[in-house]
Amino acid sequence: QETPEAELLIFLLDGSGSMTETNTHDGREKADHEVEIVIKTLERLSASSKRANFRFHVMYFARNVMPRKIGEKIYYTIDEVLDLINDDREKHRKPDDTIGNPAYIVGGGQTALADAIESIENVIIEFHNDEGIPEEHNATVFIFTDGHENVRSSSSQQCIDEVKLEIVKLSSCILPPAIATISLGNDADDELLIDIASEPQKRQLEHLDRAGVLNHIQKDPDGNYRCALKGHADDEITEELSEAIRNFVDVLSQTV
Repeated sequence: QETPEAELLIFLLDGSGSMTETNTHDGREKADHEVEIVIKTLERLSASSKRANFRFHVMYFARNVMPRKIGEKIYYTIDEVLDLINDDREKHRKPDDTIGNPAYIVGGGQTALADAIESIENVIIEFHNDEGIPEEHNATVFIFTDGHENVRSSSSQQCIDEVKLEIVKLSSCILPPAIATISLGNDADDELLIDIASEPQKRQLEHLDRAGVLNHIQKDPDGNYRCALKGHADDEITEELSEAIRNFVDVLSQTV
């Protein structure tokens, strides 16, 4: 069914080794929480009257990046993405036979954040050029990570510069996306995640305030809010912050 607008939501999910840490309110791995937050968001969107408006892309990243396709499709409907994520979790079960998460799917290791950002440009371009979507269309990228780029260079500053360069390239593409970042641990480069995050629109701030998460939203050095959320306290994902992340992603996904 044709809709008046289309929204592409891209989820970059950290599968590095540190995402298997269990410093969470219920003792489960951080990667378990990460993927379940995305699933809950998708389930909420599925129940929305605007569900047909949305398209999705999922990418896991660690030392390498793993863009997820369905056949030749690099973005997909809400039913397809839910099936894709659940199938991935079933196929990559952990050694204790509990359901898998991005750290087991992509194999852990380092954090190739710059490569992950670079890899989504072609997804956005293909979405923009799709003659089957409405003329009005937008894209938002959600970056979940508990680390910092450490693949492209041995220099921490060079790694930071590489991430910023990929964000500049992405913002210059034919459909510049909004960027939202979620920090999941002390090793995350919060300063960088704030810097690369987009400025929220006024209505997004209003919705974030109503959702009770505005106090968790990060500000840049000039005191301006950014679409960046610190999802941990003293390196722990508390129950309150887990809910804040869900609300943050939910609000921004529906107020593109």
